Amino acid sequence: QSPWDELMPLLLQLVVSPEPGAQGLERKEASLHTVGYICEEIAGLQTDCLQAKSDEILTAVVAGMRVDESELSVKLAATKALCNALEFAH
Repeated sequence: QSPWDELMPLLLQLVVSPEPGAQGLERKEASLHTVGYICEEIAGLQTDCLQAKSDEILTAVVAGMRVDESELSVKLAATKALCNALEFAH
């Protein structure tokens, strides 16, 4: 079992079902940044260790860009993460 098997679902959960309040938004934004960085690094390594999670990753990242997301910082983090996630999913 890979460490990613535990980390990535936790990060994705923080994005799609954040806690209410400011702390939840901060964790959501931080999780999007982290997912983006992980995808960027994985894409550079040419490994498929997270390939099975690519649909879940893209779904969570796009969720951060939804119209009903009121925090621009979250949308920006999601947009940056999407660029990295698309490179990874390619």
